[in-house]
Amino acid sequence: MVKGVAIMPVINSYINQLKSILKGEITTEELIEKIPYLGLDLEEVNSEYFTIEYNPNRPDYSTDYGVGRGLNGILEFEIGTPKYNINIGKSEVKVNPKLNKIRPYISSLIARNIQLDEEKIRQMISMQEDLHNGIGRKRKKIAIGIHNLDVIKFPLSYTTVDKQFQFCPLDLHKALTIQEIFDTTETGKKYRWIIDEFNEYPIILDSNNEVISFPPIINGDLTRVTSKTKNLFVDITGIDKECVNNALAILTTFFYDCGGYIESVNIGYENGVVITPDLKEKKVEINLDLANKLLGLKLSKNDVKKCLAKCRMSVYEENEKLYALIPRYRFDIIHDIDIVEEIAIGYGIYNMTVNVPKSDQVGSLNSQNIKVGLLRDTLVGLGLIEVMNFALIDEVNLYNKVNRKQVTNIKVKNSKSNSQQVLRDMLLPSLLINVHNNKHQSYPQKIFEIGKIFTKKDVKNPTEEYHLAFAIIHAKSSYAEIKSYLTALLSNTFNIVCKTQPENFPLFIQGRSAKIIAENNIGVIGEVNPEILENFQIKTPVSAVEISLKSII
Repeated sequence: MVKGVAIMPVINSYINQLKSILKGEITTEELIEKIPYLGLDLEEVNSEYFTIEYNPNRPDYSTDYGVGRGLNGILEFEIGTPKYNINIGKSEVKVNPKLNKIRPYISSLIARNIQLDEEKIRQMISMQEDLHNGIGRKRKKIAIGIHNLDVIKFPLSYTTVDKQFQFCPLDLHKALTIQEIFDTTETGKKYRWIIDEFNEYPIILDSNNEVISFPPIINGDLTRVTSKTKNLFVDITGIDKECVNNALAILTTFFYDCGGYIESVNIGYENGVVITPDLKEKKVEINLDLANKLLGLKLSKNDVKKCLAKCRMSVYEENEKLYALIPRYRFDIIHDIDIVEEIAIGYGIYNMTVNVPKSDQVGSLNSQNIKVGLLRDTLVGLGLIEVMNFALIDEVNLYNKVNRKQVTNIKVKNSKSNSQQVLRDMLLPSLLINVHNNKHQSYPQKIFEIGKIFTKKDVKNPTEEYHLAFAIIHAKSSYAEIKSYLTALLSNTFNIVCKTQPENFPLFIQGRSAKIIAENNIGVIGEVNPEILENFQIKTPVSAVEISLKSII
């Protein structure tokens, strides 16, 4: 199996724990059947636990309690929008205006009478890290601190300090300066880039001037959480107000479902006080006609109410229009299509039937797709495995690691992912990532990809065209071997005779590479430079080809 580039978050859900959250009786076999109906993938099933993969836009599924909440709905054990009782608290966090240009937002909650055990702590930490890496964009947009409430003296101060300020970070048991934390601790080195540009740094202090947290780097050791901790204080800081409150909504529902008594916290800004958390539902109009059109159904208003109730959304009618109450933790609902998807989930994908649309015309593949299909068939016949990668890639892999000069590229503005920054103008870097991801698999490995590359001479004239790249990876992989595959591919598929003309490219070993000519220059071939293999942490020789299909198809 060839592993892909994207990694989806997963949770290990213990079967007995998950069953205890449900409001009705269900067998393990029924659980295995129903979990995928939530849009979740079961990666592993054994007698004790499930490994469940979920989409990053659904962080409410990052714990057993979130999955249980969804299952209670789909199984009709508990339907409609969940209700959460937030008790008015008196605790206060005062925010220093100096943070406006550094890390301006903070939201908090207090959870009392939490019965923590090792499993709940494990899930809490896993959820925290999934939120950091997902909506938190590796702690830049939001960072979460979870603390032992009983050692904290309110009110708290969210303020700034300089690099010489010192405190005892979590698990280190000795005082370090901010600079020392940056230079010597694992989290300091990993996350200092988020705030290193500033002269002052965010800190949360209690009334005794004890450090609660140094966001987004590390908590203070004073407030460490153990299985004996009964009362919690949570702080979430960040640069995006909406993301900060989204993350707090996820944490609030988790602690509430764990049996916690939730108290609000008063956040004192320069221009007023904000009370957090706020779990007020969002009211969204339902486009019934759109839902029926896209799903090919004839659902009534009552049908839609039942479908969405199973997805934990209450529906009511007002002035002959339908409205859904979206739980605060479902911040992924942003468009009419999202509501249609929820209706489909509540209706049950398994209840839908396939109908072939009637047409007076018979469609067919265009000539370009036919030729691409022939190439695929030939490559598979030669023993290669097809891989599919995203057209978006990061600049380091596309240019730096393969010794290429950065050309005028098509870059994503404000990319939300470090791995998806630019549209690729070459396929081979993506294949080298595939080789890296499969370096522990058996050899030989033979892979190929047919995909589009994107270039532009200037901002207004981007172009795209199909390329083909393939690679052979094993201890004796060579130029002669990869050329034999290229010759067989083009001659057997299109009766094209190609020639190779020696030429050096930074990607390949000097003297072991050439340009490929079939009437004109269509690509490159060679043995990949060991220096580049080292950049991708590949220890096995790789020979590779990339050709443009523009003149061929």
